[in-house]
Amino acid sequence: MNSNSQRRGRRFSLGLKSRSIGTAEGERAGVRGNPVVRDLQKESSFGARRKKGTPPQERFSGERPLTPALSPSEVPTRRDFSPRESRRPVVLQRYVRVKGPGTPHVVPYSGNSQISPPSSPRLRFALARKEDDAAIRRLLRDNPMEGDIVLSFEREPDYFRGTPLPGSDDQTILAFEGNHVVCMGRCSTRTRYLNGRPRRVAYLSELRLDRRFAGRADIVRRGYQFFEQLGGSADYYFTSIASDNERSIRLLERGLPGFPAYSVLGELKTVVIPVPSSSAGAKRLHDRASHQLRRWSLRHTTAAAHEPDHLAQFLNRAGERRQLASSWTGEELARLGEFGLDLADIHLVLEGDKIVGCVAIWDQRLFRQTVIRGYSRKLSLLRPWLNASARIFGFPRLPVPGSALAHAFLSPFAVCSEQPSIFVNLVQLCLACASSKDIEYVTLGLDAREPAFAAICKTFSCRVYSSRLYQVHWLRAKARPEPLDGRPLLPEIAFL
Repeated sequence: MNSNSQRRGRRFSLGLKSRSIGTAEGERAGVRGNPVVRDLQKESSFGARRKKGTPPQERFSGERPLTPALSPSEVPTRRDFSPRESRRPVVLQRYVRVKGPGTPHVVPYSGNSQISPPSSPRLRFALARKEDDAAIRRLLRDNPMEGDIVLSFEREPDYFRGTPLPGSDDQTILAFEGNHVVCMGRCSTRTRYLNGRPRRVAYLSELRLDRRFAGRADIVRRGYQFFEQLGGSADYYFTSIASDNERSIRLLERGLPGFPAYSVLGELKTVVIPVPSSSAGAKRLHDRASHQLRRWSLRHTTAAAHEPDHLAQFLNRAGERRQLASSWTGEELARLGEFGLDLADIHLVLEGDKIVGCVAIWDQRLFRQTVIRGYSRKLSLLRPWLNASARIFGFPRLPVPGSALAHAFLSPFAVCSEQPSIFVNLVQLCLACASSKDIEYVTLGLDAREPAFAAICKTFSCRVYSSRLYQVHWLRAKARPEPLDGRPLLPEIAFL
């Protein structure tokens, strides 16, 4: 047997079929340059050369023919190799030896983590129900978000306690492997402003894949397809991913078949500010802010003394100048008391009888918690030193792993004047108030382009974390969403 025949025999012994040109030289080039094929050649137990004159599918004499483990519709493909390698698409089809009647035994393949094994026939998708509560909370608790700070966003003691919030329509999609929940995702739709007009906008969140199924991109892909088939009523979809969550960013930005397209909208800065630990420090902060407002002929009050409809009108006027800001009604604001935000917790700045600024302190620990699950190795080593310096300079400390953050959101907020000093004074008043509520930190989200962001970072000792905001678009949708203009992004962080 010449060398060309040996190579062709080895290729057929791996059960590979090429969709490249039909020449032997072209087939050899497509296979030899493929790293996946090299892995299979190393790991396959069926790599022996066939005898001359033996049909390709009968590798060993006296044995049963081999049966394909995948149907043609489920065959994974690898495209777009690196420049050094062949760019001819190669279809990988695994063959297994039939042990007897019935379903063939599938040979597991672990040589390349970028190719997902075929979806299990036991995999099914459904909308979440009350009886799924315990399984959902376990999935959120056991599968934290990776990064320098490992966080789990939990919903104890009842996942459905905070769904839906006033003005929102929520859907949670679950993937079941048998009777076990292995993946989930949530879609929350509410009216938000896009280019100055109110539209129905959906936020995609809580995408979690059980760590036991890591690498199973086919589960996430089928989940997106199931969601697309539900036919949501939103005009626009967006999501956010922590900038240091490189694993999720790589997966979603690759544009894999079956996934929606992710387009970067901008960067959202999450600012964490420590609350004064002593009543004397809180009083000094309150007096300083009140004195500054009086100099500008402004006064401080709360929304308890105002009609919710007037506050909703002010928030909507400010929201028109931002992208993704929520649209409010007075009824929705009044109902937030059921979810931990009373009107007395919404702080206002007035010029005469006109509202010129608003910031709310929203403590959501009643139904939603942020738990520190761990730190990266580098941050774990530096944590004692960082916490020691935090006590001296007033920065937020890094809590013990396993502890829930005692924090509240500064959301919703709006300032009609472009002068950031009014917003800074409102934040100082909120910090003074939060010190009496067993709150250690307050969190707010700002576009990096906002003048208020630079003013906040200059005034307070704070930590800043970055997230990427993405527009999510299904390629088979009838119409592409309109592009956003240059207005700053302001999705309320309390809804993310």
